[in-house]
Order: sequence, then structure tokens, then C-alpha cells
Amino acid sequence: MTDTLLKTTWLVPMQPDRTDAVFYQDYVGGHIGSVTLQHNGEVQTIEIYCEGDIEAVNTDTAKIYQSSYDFFEDGYDTDEKLFSSPDNFDWDENPWFDLYSEDGEHLDCVSHNFLEAQNFAEQLLVENAGLDLALFNLDKV
Repeated sequence: MTDTLLKTTWLVPMQPDRTDAVFYQDYVGGHIGSVTLQHNGEVQTIEIYCEGDIEAVNTDTAKIYQSSYDFFEDGYDTDEKLFSSPDNFDWDENPWFDLYSEDGEHLDCVSHNFLEAQNFAEQLLVENAGLDLALFNLDKV
């Protein structure tokens, strides 16, 4: 196991109190990170992207939110604040995280927070290499 390494590299500053895709939708190109498995001299990588648009209407103020910055501007700057009252927003469109192989193949593995996206990528890499998830303290999602 000494020649096996599982590593996540974030290309944007990730914050543990901002896991939802809403907070990362504005990054140009959407590429926010990658997870790499190095095992027996082979390296495999899965890329994490934030995709989709935002269109949400604040049900109290009728303000339309179309970017992460709109939420930040009104103080919705953490998961807790964003979801403290789920009825505050009428969502027409919301962003998500999705996974791609290093050669661009869409893996169609959607999640709405970056920790879940990271976990999915780690699982796929470990399982594709024929390794045991338990060796990496990973649970099957």
C-alpha cells in the first residue's frame, strides 16, 4: 500500500461552511478541482466541475438571484444561512457538481456539495483500480 496515493487538489478556495454548488458557480470554466489516484506506477485523475446556472427568486423580496455574488451580497454566504429557511427561495435553476475523466468523458455523477463530489470521485478511482474502499476509509455512497 506504500505506493498508493489518493489526493484531492482544489483549484479554487473551498470553504467547509460553503459546500453547496451555489457558492462556486461563478468560477470561469467551472473546473474547480481534481482527485488523483496513484497506484502501482499508474496515475488516474477525475476532474470536478461546477456546472449549471442559477436562477432563484427570493420569496420575501422578489429579488432574482443569478450568481453566487447575488447570494453573498444579501448575506447568504454559508450553507447554514442559505438553507436556514428553504422556503426563502423559489429555484428555477440551480448549479451542481459533476465529474469528468481526465480525457473529458462525462461520468454523469451529479452532486450538490463539493464534499460529496470529492467522495464520488475517490470512490470511482479506488473501485476502478480494484482496491478496497475501506483501505481509504471510504464508504460506498
